Amino acid sequence: MLRILLAIAALSFSGASAQPEQVDTLRVQTQFASVPLTELRSGGPPPNGIPPLGFQGDSQGFPDTKAAQFEPVKAAGSWLEPREPVILVTVAGETGIFPLQVLLWHEIANVTLGRVPVAVTFCPLCNTALVADRRIPVGQEQLRRLKGNPQVKDGRVLVTFGVSGLLYKSDLVMFDSATHSLWYQAMGRGIVGPLTGTQLRVYPSLIVSFAEAARDAPQARVLSRRTGYTRDYGRNPYVGYDDVDEPPFLYSGPLDRRLAPKERVVTVSAGEAHTAYPFRTLAQQRVVNDHIATIAIVVFWAPGTRSAMNTTSVNEGRDVGSGVVFSRRVGGRDLTFESRNGTFRDRETGSTWSLTGRATDGPLRGTALKPFAHGNHFWFAWAAYVPRTEVYLPR
Repeated sequence: MLRILLAIAALSFSGASAQPEQVDTLRVQTQFASVPLTELRSGGPPPNGIPPLGFQGDSQGFPDTKAAQFEPVKAAGSWLEPREPVILVTVAGETGIFPLQVLLWHEIANVTLGRVPVAVTFCPLCNTALVADRRIPVGQEQLRRLKGNPQVKDGRVLVTFGVSGLLYKSDLVMFDSATHSLWYQAMGRGIVGPLTGTQLRVYPSLIVSFAEAARDAPQARVLSRRTGYTRDYGRNPYVGYDDVDEPPFLYSGPLDRRLAPKERVVTVSAGEAHTAYPFRTLAQQRVVNDHIATIAIVVFWAPGTRSAMNTTSVNEGRDVGSGVVFSRRVGGRDLTFESRNGTFRDRETGSTWSLTGRATDGPLRGTALKPFAHGNHFWFAWAAYVPRTEVYLPR
């Protein structure tokens, strides 16, 4: 565990160790909170010590950070290995590819896709990616708390997100530039401050290999490692952290023993229904046709994506594969999928589908499945917040 502590400290600007006064430094209005403040833990660096990309500073002493830069897929291929993990996301018709080798060192990229301001986030300690709209809706209760805040306009507030230096259940806690509320990254939910109780709008995203992402979206913009910061991109500062036998960092809550704490799972939710699909089960079945509540979904799994947190070099991590989720509803009917000869096919038309949900051959060629919002997590992190989760078992 010492190596993890040292790695996290190395991510900060100053190399400082624990800064337990993050809440005071951020001047968070702690009278508004949905979680016990005693469950917030210092991860080591001070606020924005792990520098988010594109943070826009405020009057309370937090300066701007450097903006995210992008480059074409072809140019990124000169430094990204085909099986490296990336976040693939499309918002308002524009697709972005966000390499984890960059986000390991920044955790948040405040960017614009399709003219929509979004935050692309990744928490290494929970293996959790989340893409959220930065235009935050402000309800009546929150409006009363923010009375007089000039940044609230038409019932919304436009923010950028910073890295607070705090952890909640071992997960990244973000703070917003407008109100300094604290946000639980895994769920995109305000937990302390004036925006407590607010839920961010989350966009479906996939964690797949760079090769899969480039094949699916050759015209996408790729987050560049030319960030303006001196970081050893491509090196993993959390060597061995995804070992299932390694205990979670700064997590002292109960563990759900149905799965190993750091077993990888794909999670889906609809209302009060929650299901987790273990990667080890998906690796055996490759395809799961299922329902969440009344919604017909399919979970695809395929090998070929490396772990970002296994070995020293991200491009040498072990193959953990990719688990992704889509709606099965196409053209007014639910399709049934199967794995055949390393590809995905639907039984109704015999069309062949890619891991990223595009029909590559057959009657439905050119059709795209609608991504279903889902998460890739270490089991302990998801189970800590959503304990009433059903664990999928082979049928």
